[in-house]
Amino acid sequence: MKDTFSLFIDLDDTKKSEAVEIFINGFSNMLTFATRAELVQLFSTAFEETQVYVYIMENRVCGILGLGTNTKRALKFDKQICLELFGKTKGKIIYYLLHKTSEIPAVKKDTDLYVDYLAIDPQMRNKGIATKLLTFAWELPEYKDCYLEVLSKNVLAAKLYKKLGFTVYKKGVNIFTIAQGLGYPIVMKKID
Repeated sequence: MKDTFSLFIDLDDTKKSEAVEIFINGFSNMLTFATRAELVQLFSTAFEETQVYVYIMENRVCGILGLGTNTKRALKFDKQICLELFGKTKGKIIYYLLHKTSEIPAVKKDTDLYVDYLAIDPQMRNKGIATKLLTFAWELPEYKDCYLEVLSKNVLAAKLYKKLGFTVYKKGVNIFTIAQGLGYPIVMKKID
């Protein structure tokens, strides 16, 4: 099978499960509020299927890319699932925090694109997959500027983004990521 990009909505259930696992592995350091089984249940229904792309190589999902615009984001959480998984109080808090960070438009203009997330299968890293996914994103013809956020302690990712032409646009503050030892958010921008 040829290496290819595919929308999440076009994947079979096996490939969707592979993509969810890659996402959870890629963000496990930030997803400490739940067990692995709970995360699988939560994120199996959270991907906005027309905003999420995967890279398939050797008939397996190797990377996942979620894209946001000024009208849609790559994740959409179900409040009822949060309540069922975590109980009434914890479920409401988790839903509120996830909803707040994932469903508010990340960019302002119709021609802006935002990389909500990018994760690569750990066994497939250093094979150019992140570069292929990011190149695919900013080559989408309807977008002019591409933004992404990286945490200051994620030095390898920041180095890759700089190599690919992203520059620091602004630095932010996030008490949760700082408290977890992950650093502060840096928004980077690539201009077409």
